[in-house]
Amino acid sequence: MTQKQAAVTVTDASGVKDLVVPLGTTVTGLLSMLDIDSSDPSLQITGADGRPLNLGAVLGTDLPQGVLISITSGRERQRQEQRAIERASDPWFRPSLALSICALLAFAMDAVLIFCTLFAQLLTIIAGVPWWAPLTIGVLSLALCLVVLYQNRVHSNAGLLSGWTLGAGLSFLGVLPALGSAGIYLEASQISTMSQVAALLFPLWGATGVALGLWLWRPAPLTSAHALSWGVLTASATVLTYLNASLTRVAPFAIACAVCAITASPSLSVRIPATQLLDMPLVTTSAPTVRAPEVPSPSRITGRRVNRTVTDATSRTRLVQYLGLGLIIVAVPVIHSMIGIHSWQQIASLVLVCASVIALVVVPRERRWASSRVVPRVGAVILLATLLISPASRALLGTPIAAAVLIFIGCVSLLWTRLRSGKEQSALIGRFTDIFQALSLTVVFPAAFFAADLFELVRQVAS
Repeated sequence: MTQKQAAVTVTDASGVKDLVVPLGTTVTGLLSMLDIDSSDPSLQITGADGRPLNLGAVLGTDLPQGVLISITSGRERQRQEQRAIERASDPWFRPSLALSICALLAFAMDAVLIFCTLFAQLLTIIAGVPWWAPLTIGVLSLALCLVVLYQNRVHSNAGLLSGWTLGAGLSFLGVLPALGSAGIYLEASQISTMSQVAALLFPLWGATGVALGLWLWRPAPLTSAHALSWGVLTASATVLTYLNASLTRVAPFAIACAVCAITASPSLSVRIPATQLLDMPLVTTSAPTVRAPEVPSPSRITGRRVNRTVTDATSRTRLVQYLGLGLIIVAVPVIHSMIGIHSWQQIASLVLVCASVIALVVVPRERRWASSRVVPRVGAVILLATLLISPASRALLGTPIAAAVLIFIGCVSLLWTRLRSGKEQSALIGRFTDIFQALSLTVVFPAAFFAADLFELVRQVAS
């Protein structure tokens, strides 16, 4: 039976595509199918060995089945070379040094504001610090953070954007002494409800305002996701403060949401349709009914659009991971005292921390970027350290043994990573890790529900 089709693999700026074309199609015909102008003098068509191909060569006859054809545009190559030259000649040292100095100044001013907030009454009574001194420091810190935030290098990076927005929010602590607000409790053990940390709403409101202003000034997928994240976080904290919610009820759900957000960050960052129509623009040009509006044909997939989509999705993924890590850091001091084995609430807190550690340890194995592998592991280390230094663990093992266990686990993880680097993962191990990840993510929210003792709350409300 005569073969009617020929297989070909095409590589271009948008990636690698495996195509099937009618037998007898020439290279020129293939280019016309891909909407590529074969008369472009800057176009280079080469084979797998790098030699130029004849545009009249027939696929399946002159060229074998499954031939690899590389399509390179001279303009795209010139653009890449120009970008490489600009990157090589970019004076990165001076901007990095200036950014580091600004970060140190902002950190110092925010540290002074936090100190003044914690010891507001003591400073007023003993040192006689006027109310306008913290306010002036806050204004200077806010101005510095705003100047840095509006730099392109900063607001296009998820980590720098989140960090400097947080610094701008902390500068609003300078308003508290001017309002005559009492200091925040110094010891975390004395804090039991959200109303006792109401002063923390000022940094959240300030950070949300800065994020919204940045989004209005420079609309972009990263800035919009950044403003939305701060808005949701601030709204949740405001509602919980108004309801005077207990921190022991808030912290477990904060950890559960953070773990799920870090795990599902790629899915939250880019929307993938359930069905895709590839190379079929005529299918969507006819409306399903008479009254339905005319459906536009799908836009052309180009290398620039693909790169932009990947860049935006990567930046949003990093933003979600950084926010999840921040939630873990904030909730850890509260969950630290809730771990134990003497009550159902303590056992649920223990299960929540263990399931979160397993989920965060397993996640990085399928991530491509370094930050996507580091952030979950940092969160897992923080939760594991919280588990080992909790009052229940110290009473059972003792502080030296708990520290030794933590160091031993760190050394084993480093050795295992070193031994497994560059080797293919076993399919059986991958299957087991998938099962553990699914089980841990299934347990996280029920454990948080038990740890927050919401059953007792529902019973009290119902009665």
